[in-house]
Amino acid sequence: MTPQIINAGKIRLHNDSDSANQHFENLRREFADALARLRSHVDDAIDTAEFVRASEQAMRRYTGRCEDAIR
Repeated sequence: MTPQIINAGKIRLHNDSDSANQHFENLRREFADALARLRSHVDDAIDTAEFVRASEQAMRRYTGRCEDAIR
């Protein structure tokens, strides 16, 4: 879907017609809806507590690496 949005954006850039604007907005809305559905499915599939633990561990690990690099 991304190539379609890019092409519609290029057409809209060079052709400021109502149909070009409407086509771009329709594709943009469709893409946003697809992303929202995907985000919802991912949120349902992931264990929130495990995600928070993994994020915290990664932050601690990379904070340590940054501090080591500064020294």
